[in-house]
Amino acid sequence: MFERLHQTGGNSGSHCPKLRRGNSWNPNHGVWQYQIELPRAADGRRRPLRRAGFASQTAASDVLHRITNALAACEPGDTTHLARVGDIVEKAVNADQQVPDAATVQRLLYAVEKLDAVPDVAGLMTMFISSRGGSRGKRKKIKEGTRRSYQGHIDNHIIPNLGTVAADRLTAGLIETGLLDKIEERNSLIDQLRASPDPAKHRQVTGMRKVGIATQHRILATLRAGYNWGIQRGIVPPANPVKYVEIAPAKAPKKLLWTDERVAEWKLTGKLPEDAVMVWTPEQTGVFLDHLIACGDRLYALFHTIAYRGLRRGEGCGLHRAEYDSRRKKVTIAWQVVQHGWQARLERPKTDGSYDDVPLDAATVLALDNHLAQQRQERLAAADKWTETGLMFTTETGAMLHPADVTDHFYFRLRQAGLPPIGLHGLRHGAATINLAAGVDMKVVQDLLRHASATTTSDLYTTVLPDLAFDAAEKAAASVPRQRHLKAVS
Repeated sequence: MFERLHQTGGNSGSHCPKLRRGNSWNPNHGVWQYQIELPRAADGRRRPLRRAGFASQTAASDVLHRITNALAACEPGDTTHLARVGDIVEKAVNADQQVPDAATVQRLLYAVEKLDAVPDVAGLMTMFISSRGGSRGKRKKIKEGTRRSYQGHIDNHIIPNLGTVAADRLTAGLIETGLLDKIEERNSLIDQLRASPDPAKHRQVTGMRKVGIATQHRILATLRAGYNWGIQRGIVPPANPVKYVEIAPAKAPKKLLWTDERVAEWKLTGKLPEDAVMVWTPEQTGVFLDHLIACGDRLYALFHTIAYRGLRRGEGCGLHRAEYDSRRKKVTIAWQVVQHGWQARLERPKTDGSYDDVPLDAATVLALDNHLAQQRQERLAAADKWTETGLMFTTETGAMLHPADVTDHFYFRLRQAGLPPIGLHGLRHGAATINLAAGVDMKVVQDLLRHASATTTSDLYTTVLPDLAFDAAEKAAASVPRQRHLKAVS
């Protein structure tokens, strides 16, 4: 707020007769002051701040404006950092120095004020991720899932591979050789051990997941964000090394069907086709599900529903009994179990397109009904050890399934069945294969799988179903009028 004061040889303050002319203030007499209440100090004391001596309202207003901008560098609820802002402002005013602007205050708040040395990459990324929690400012309002994703990238990839490098010495070349090449070496090892017929080698990669090109792009995005954060706060030089990293575009890998020829080559060499997501034929999917029934697998209905109706792994694990309507033959995808690092939690679907009803066929309804009957028996057997979660697919004591455990169990059963390897998500692709092979319209399959674009569904048509593609080629060739036809050379 502002107060108009009058100063002469003997200060009469607001009672000076020269200060007012009738009903108006004398614009040429007196000086201006500002007054503002700073946030309480760390010890709880109040800090009213008042300064006078300004020749004009504009001059006083400019200083007050810088103070309010500085205070806006963090949210009012962040009492710790509000107190620090008050310290910064108070120190500047008492020293007759200019109050720092908001950007300078943020650098002082969210970086270490006095760094003895430039931190290593591990230190920089730790400061960055620490700044993303709480309510320190408007930039901190990110989804918890995003923060957990950052944390997973930092803990699992960035710090193990680049953590000891001085933050100001990191280059694009070091990122490519020290991070991306190491990820690819790990991916190749997982492929090699998982494709081996030796069960001991399979056990070496239990719980391990390949890091795809899309995830590598997200890891780089986390590293880039950390460096941008450090640059803004003067911790590292202004050139972000991630900007110059060369990496393949994050495009969806080609999907290939496990044809007899590819299965034979895999059995001979133990190698999987490169840069491809493998998908079972409908016949191979049938072999897998028959094997589960023969084993009496308690999660048969989960794998059946994924294979027939195209649920994602997290959607299957997060399916609630209340969202299953056997009479109307549908389930509602309202929840999913999402894995952040190793921690798994229930979350709502990310998009409106994923939050939808999925129609069920009679065989899937039967599988789910049988599973619910089995779950009731398990609840009785568990007695007071049962944990009621409302979930359809649980452990034998009712607890939520961990998605990684479901995937490991899937790999175990497919090896038992002697089938070529696919990822669990390949069962979802298989649902498209089954429906397209049965002649279901492309749009219907798109709606079933809740694909945002028909391009994703049509990609399966052109690359996964060679039989359908062959039929299309034959029809196209037959449409060309011919007078002469070639004969096979004997």
